[in-house]
Amino acid sequence: MDTQTARPIQVLVNDLLHRDPVVRRAAENELAALPVPALLAALHDPGPDVRLTAADEVARLHGPRAIEAWFLLPTTTNSFLRGDLLVNLATADDPRVLSLLTAALKDHSSAVRARAAYALRERGDPAAIEPLLTCLTDKVIAVRRAAVEALGVLHAGTAVDPLLALLSHSNKYLRRSVVSALEHIADPKAIQPLITCLTDKDRCVQQLAACTLGSFGTAAVPFLMDALAHHHRAIRRGAIHALGHIGGEQARTAIVGKRDDRSKEVREEVERALRKLDGQADAAQIVPTTA
Repeated sequence: MDTQTARPIQVLVNDLLHRDPVVRRAAENELAALPVPALLAALHDPGPDVRLTAADEVARLHGPRAIEAWFLLPTTTNSFLRGDLLVNLATADDPRVLSLLTAALKDHSSAVRARAAYALRERGDPAAIEPLLTCLTDKVIAVRRAAVEALGVLHAGTAVDPLLALLSHSNKYLRRSVVSALEHIADPKAIQPLITCLTDKDRCVQQLAACTLGSFGTAAVPFLMDALAHHHRAIRRGAIHALGHIGGEQARTAIVGKRDDRSKEVREEVERALRKLDGQADAAQIVPTTA
C-alpha cells in the first residue's frame, strides 16, 4: 500500500471493532500492509489498543519486512517482540539472515539470545554450529538449553565433547536437553557417558538416557551387556530397556539372563522388554494379504 494513501493505524484499530465484517476485514488487510516504520511508531502510541495491535502486527512480520523491522527496532524494545521477529526470520530467503541471527546470540537480552538459538535451529544451517557452541557457556540456562537443542538438531559432531561435559551440570533441565541432543547427533563416543546417566538423580534424565541408548542400535549392545552386571539397579534397568528397544537375538538372550535379578524393578523391566520383543516378532510374522 502507498504510504501516502494509508489510513492512520488509529482509524484501522477502531474499524477492527466495526459491526460490518467487510469493514473489519478491510481494516485487517490494511494493517497487514502498513509500512514498517508506521507500525513501529505505533508501538509508542498513547492508546493501549493501538500499541497492542501494532505489537501483534510487528510480531507477524516475515521476510524483508521482518528484517527491516529488526534493524529499525531499538534494542530497548520489548525482548519478546524482538525474539518473535527473530523466529519469523528463520525461514527467510535472504543472505543477511544468518549473520543477523548469529549476532543476536550476543544480545544483551537473554530472551533474545534464546530465541536466536531457536531460530537457528529452525533454519537448519550448519554454518550456525560454531556460533552456537559459544552459547554453551552462557550464564543463563535457558540460552544454554536453546543452544544445546539447536546443536542436536544440526547434528553437530563438534559439539559432542562440550555436551558430554554438561551431563554433570547441576540443572536437571539442561541435562535433559543434552541427552536429547546426543540422541540426534548419535556419536558412539556418547554411549558410555549415557550409561552413567542411568543413575542420574533425575528420573527423567534416566529415562531419556535409556531411550537414547536404544536409538544407537547394535553399536551400543556390547556396552549395554556390560552394564547388565553393574551394581546399581538403575543402570541394569536402563540397559534392559535399551536392549529391548534395539532387539535381536543377542539382546533377547541378555535380557532373559536377568530374569532372576535381585531387584524387583529390574525383573519388571525384563518382562516389559520381553513383551516388547514378542510384539515385534508377532508383527513381523504378519504378512499383508493381496487382493
